[in-house]
Amino acid sequence: METWIAAFFGIGAILLLVLVVALALLIRAGKYDEDGYDKDGYDRLGYDRSGYDRWGYDRAGYDRNGFNRYGYDCNGRNAKGQYNRLYDGVGLRADGFYNPRRYPVALTTHARERMEERLGLTDFRKMDAAAREAYQYGKSARQIRKSSAALVRDIEQRHDGKTVLIHKGYVYIFSQENVLVTLYRNDKIPL
Repeated sequence: METWIAAFFGIGAILLLVLVVALALLIRAGKYDEDGYDKDGYDRLGYDRSGYDRWGYDRAGYDRNGFNRYGYDCNGRNAKGQYNRLYDGVGLRADGFYNPRRYPVALTTHARERMEERLGLTDFRKMDAAAREAYQYGKSARQIRKSSAALVRDIEQRHDGKTVLIHKGYVYIFSQENVLVTLYRNDKIPL
């Protein structure tokens, strides 16, 4: 009699387990739409079984090739290998800059005068665009050869630790708060 009771409970446990698995599969089957996207996905965007949304981006915002919606990878490089400082949060800290969302790129009056004198720019919008381009794509001491980096670090020391970027034949000197202080022609530092 005891074996009959044990067998009854064993069969009951197996049937209960089969019922739970079938119910889970039934619930899981309704989780994805006909295109394979999660109906109730993260932020209701709908992610497919491999973790990408309808536009091809994962939860971190990168596509299957590792680029974000702006075309940059997590290290701030685009598909051509060009480095853009704004898309590399680690690079911002490594170069000595604060977050540009909190401290946007700005220019001092002295920097505007130097841009007018040395670049020939008179329009404020073009000055701002040139400063932003130098901020984004300019090369810092950590991105150039060691012999050239020593010259850049020397300039940084002469300017009280400000960040020096080299872009399109000019040396741009930024404060830590992303403000362009001055610029001058690059005659000494080879890239």
